[in-house]
Amino acid sequence: MQQAGTLRNFRHETMSKNKKRNKQQKPFLYAHRFDWLEIIATVLSLWFIVFPRPFYPLLIVLICLPIVGLVLNGLSKPSIASLVTISTDSKYKYDVADFIDMPAIAIVFRVVYDYEYEDFFSLLIPGTLALVITITVLLRTHSLKILPHDKNKRTTVLLVYASLFVYSYGATYAINCAFDFSDVKNYRVAVVDKRMTTSHSRRGGVRHSYYFRISPWGHHYDTEEISVTLKQFDGIAIGDSVNIGLHKGLFNIPWYRLE
Repeated sequence: MQQAGTLRNFRHETMSKNKKRNKQQKPFLYAHRFDWLEIIATVLSLWFIVFPRPFYPLLIVLICLPIVGLVLNGLSKPSIASLVTISTDSKYKYDVADFIDMPAIAIVFRVVYDYEYEDFFSLLIPGTLALVITITVLLRTHSLKILPHDKNKRTTVLLVYASLFVYSYGATYAINCAFDFSDVKNYRVAVVDKRMTTSHSRRGGVRHSYYFRISPWGHHYDTEEISVTLKQFDGIAIGDSVNIGLHKGLFNIPWYRLE
């Protein structure tokens, strides 16, 4: 009996040591590669958000970075899980590769800030086509095989697909607006009100956003708010008239903005 108890204690101590060793040696269940590409993507994305100059070269690079990252990461046909870092410290923390996430966030930010969408449904077909192309690149370069005992399998797949969804639709709309050189149809409207909002970031930064409420125009039968720059906000008073330019869009996704 004493020997059996000693054996159980020995096994328990061995298992405890192995668990501690595993935690020390493997703080991540998965960890994606190419830190240098993530650094480049993060720097350029923040640059594009804060000071988007030169606009077109930055936009083109940020649109290309996720595809380039997928191809480079997929040279050895790794698992899709290689695109997600899952930390096992204290509780599970997830992080999709920054060469996908950061450009997607930056592009969507500029799209929302710089352009007003005229018809959301016209984005569905071009955006879905772009998503299909992006997922095809993913499946051609990565394996869907994930550790069979991994309880985070579903979360891993959903995170990657969700990031590609945001990137595909954001990039499609950005290309549609930024590279639209079609004729502009102008509407003269009045500024009926304007306001500024202030938001605080987690790091203590302060961001101001500026909006005009404009009179009805075209088939817009109610007043509506549009985002404007600080220069426009300071230079145009309530009651002034301004031009709203309606654009056809490169992919026939109409959009407009204050000209």
